[in-house]
Amino acid sequence: MNFQQRLNQHVRSAREDQPVKMRVEALGALRNMTFATDNEVHMWNDVQGCRAVVLRSAREDQPEELRVLALKALYNMACAADNQGPMWNDVQGCRAIVLRSAREDQPEEVRVLALFAQRYRNHFSKAHTRLVGVMAPSTDLTDDQMMPHAPAEPDVAEGMGGGGAKGSKRQRLA
Repeated sequence: MNFQQRLNQHVRSAREDQPVKMRVEALGALRNMTFATDNEVHMWNDVQGCRAVVLRSAREDQPEELRVLALKALYNMACAADNQGPMWNDVQGCRAIVLRSAREDQPEEVRVLALFAQRYRNHFSKAHTRLVGVMAPSTDLTDDQMMPHAPAEPDVAEGMGGGGAKGSKRQRLA
């Protein structure tokens, strides 16, 4: 089975009409696929498939276990410099979900992951500036509101390539 076939299989299994247990396994597989730097841009660009199912799974009305896996997948996809501008500019989708997930009334693990993802705001803004020549719009939340006490780093795994100098290491959410 090739990459696209595996991606499509996991996307189908992660849809909302599937049992939660199957969705958790499928989202875990999608999150694992984001560890390969060659996959992250393709996965984000699969608008009707991977992107749609990950964003839907990260919504507030979804079980926490699904939200955690979806936020980890989003964070890992954001490690690709080519994704950072488009992800931040997805105001009604990715950005809105991450910002809502960072609110104080959210479950702790969801909030920590969203706050950790917010560290990419600078990267998103830099990518936006390179693309259109102006700074990206500011968020509704300030750093003080979002991180009055910096959260502990979530579990990470090191990945190779992308996001920096050739062959550089970066942290990926496991």
